[in-house]
Amino acid sequence: MKALSLIIGSLLALNVAQATEIKSICGVDDRVPSSDPKIARLVQSQGDGGCTATMIGRTCAITAGHCKSVMVLAEFNTPMSKNGNAVGSAPEDVYEIDQASITYKNGGQGQDYAVFKIKPNAITGQYPGDVQGNYNVAFKTPKAGDRLRITGHGVDYSDPERHL
Repeated sequence: MKALSLIIGSLLALNVAQATEIKSICGVDDRVPSSDPKIARLVQSQGDGGCTATMIGRTCAITAGHCKSVMVLAEFNTPMSKNGNAVGSAPEDVYEIDQASITYKNGGQGQDYAVFKIKPNAITGQYPGDVQGNYNVAFKTPKAGDRLRITGHGVDYSDPERHL
């Protein structure tokens, strides 16, 4: 787990350093809704707003280190929000996070990441990676100009259905 944390931290530091001129959405907001089952919303209780996690194994996920305070549940296949309020996922798509497994840093550029395990679903007994799938972790350094895709549960105050 420590080796993976080091690799992820190094990649995040590199990506942040290479993307310093693009810090937020500027100009046209070209975000589109996604239904990627490998992406979860991290919440303290079902249906809260929170952070985004990406599955990188059967039980393993990554997120930003500053998300530690909302790392209680992982909701997959999240419905659209209602009136700007997050709507909770179906119970079979909600998984508890293994608190003892969390390894994180929250110390600024290149030091804002978390790696953790997710427990099986309380109803189905299945692990999220078995049901939702996962991304393979790449161990090569991206080059300047490589295209990156970011999928997550972002804030969008202009569209209440897309908020969170």
